[in-house]
Amino acid sequence: MALQKLRLEKSITEASRTIVLTAGLIAVLFPVLWLLKTSFIENQETIINPINWLPKSFTLDNYLMPLTGRYENQVDGTIVINKSAAWPSVSPFIGLVINGLIVSGAVTFLSIVLAIMTGYGFSRFQFFGRRSLMILVLNTQMFPYIAIVVPLYVMYRNLKMLNTYTGLIIAMTGMVLPFSIWMIKSFCDTIDKDLEEAAYIDGASRFRILWNIVVPVITPGIASVGMFAFLNSWNHLLYVMILNTRETLLTVPMGLLREYSSNYYTFYATMSAGLLLIIIPIAVIYIPFQKYFASGLTAGAVKG
Repeated sequence: MALQKLRLEKSITEASRTIVLTAGLIAVLFPVLWLLKTSFIENQETIINPINWLPKSFTLDNYLMPLTGRYENQVDGTIVINKSAAWPSVSPFIGLVINGLIVSGAVTFLSIVLAIMTGYGFSRFQFFGRRSLMILVLNTQMFPYIAIVVPLYVMYRNLKMLNTYTGLIIAMTGMVLPFSIWMIKSFCDTIDKDLEEAAYIDGASRFRILWNIVVPVITPGIASVGMFAFLNSWNHLLYVMILNTRETLLTVPMGLLREYSSNYYTFYATMSAGLLLIIIPIAVIYIPFQKYFASGLTAGAVKG
């Protein structure tokens, strides 16, 4: 009886676990599958009431229009070809992707370099106010972005940094840098100081020790910081909306919102296709480095 009761409890536990995991998987996959379904139907079908759970139409124009710049005039049905305001040789969508890669690439590079130097400094050097400064850096993440939008805008206006790549890059770097610093610091804390002291005795400078000894050891942490910085800057909307009003500097989220949505009509199907297309650069970067990203979020949490 005891053995049967144990088996019954185990079966119930396994069944409960399967149900919970299946429900979670459905909750995660449903938006993606709905986005995929919407991207292959005509825009008129997206506003039908009640909703068609299964597609009634099929078209590839939602993918071809963003890539080629071809759009159908809703008034007379004629085909209009648009070009990017910033990159006249490509379509507006490709121009958005180029702008996003420029901003996200610069933010990722700056975040990695600054996080390595600052995180290593916090880990290895003892100075007055070190602990307070570390807490202050982390506390900057507690403020909602909307709370600093007005002073940020005023400061950028006074510095004449509105509508510039530099302004967007600095703002987004400041957004991701505090957490990046703490992540790199946690990795540096796990490195045995004797290894660095041996190199220092042999005549190596502090910068050489940092770049030749420390950096190779904390590669998973650097990969995590790079992924964190790129994803946040690639997907960020608020700073682009506030600090930029020119079409030539729009990144992907704001560009899609402005390109395919208006006061009168929203091209849900075309926007869905565009969203799926911008996932490709993220997937290309994430898939090869996913093992570093996963280990980077956990390996530095345990010292020793």
